[in-house]
Amino acid sequence: MGELIDLVRLARQDGFRTELSEAEVTRRVNAIQHNDADAIKYWVDGQLIVDLRDLGISGRLGPEKRPALAESCRLDQRRRGKCHRYRLSFL
Repeated sequence: MGELIDLVRLARQDGFRTELSEAEVTRRVNAIQHNDADAIKYWVDGQLIVDLRDLGISGRLGPEKRPALAESCRLDQRRRGKCHRYRLSFL
């Protein structure tokens, strides 16, 4: 999960606009790593979208049985007018 912090740092260096401090991103990642019940697993930070929820990448279950995948598809449809069922995005 530490690589996420590095990816956010690289995105900033490449010119992506973000609003959260590196300390806040680190705090959120640490909360997920420690299985904190209140951990934030999805957030929009300026031009970055971070989604660390279980999307069911194996492809065995569709959006109807994976709430996080269904929500991701709804957001994708709003942005691009279509849903890619088997999508894996790191940034």
